[in-house]
Amino acid sequence: MLPLLRLSETRPSLFWARFWRHRFGRFAPVAKAAGVQVVAFSNSHEVAGDGVFILGFVPRQQVQSVVGYAAAEGATRFAVLAPDDDYGRAVVDATRNAVLAGGGSLVRARLYDTAAADYTNLVKDFSGYEPRHRALLAQRKALADKSDEISRQALRRLERVDSNRRTTVRCADFA
Repeated sequence: MLPLLRLSETRPSLFWARFWRHRFGRFAPVAKAAGVQVVAFSNSHEVAGDGVFILGFVPRQQVQSVVGYAAAEGATRFAVLAPDDDYGRAVVDATRNAVLAGGGSLVRARLYDTAAADYTNLVKDFSGYEPRHRALLAQRKALADKSDEISRQALRRLERVDSNRRTTVRCADFA
């Protein structure tokens, strides 16, 4: 709290700082009362306005960039797995809007608990791993029951994969 008190004593014309949205609420009114402009290193658009400017990329800008690039590379189906917090919800909303605006489809969106100790089952469920793995095992069994050379070659190829469908996964970390 000491820097807040000194703000009114020193009367700077500009204050630069990194802020988390949930901590900024105490600072903004003091800065405004002191007539100080604030540049916040933040990616939360919620802290901007009324003498506060942000220097950072908000989720919408980040997502538009990533979705635009992926679409230019031919992607049309998108999924988003994001933390269950304000930032994650903003990323999901921005993804939905960017994908729809670009003519693509958002096939899956899920928020996850950031306090979880293990994300293995979450990612397997999100990616549809189990049904694809079961289909692969069935395909291997069907090929193993055959004795022709083509079936044996296909079975050898399938021994090196973990699921029956190639899934292109491109990840973007917005944090």
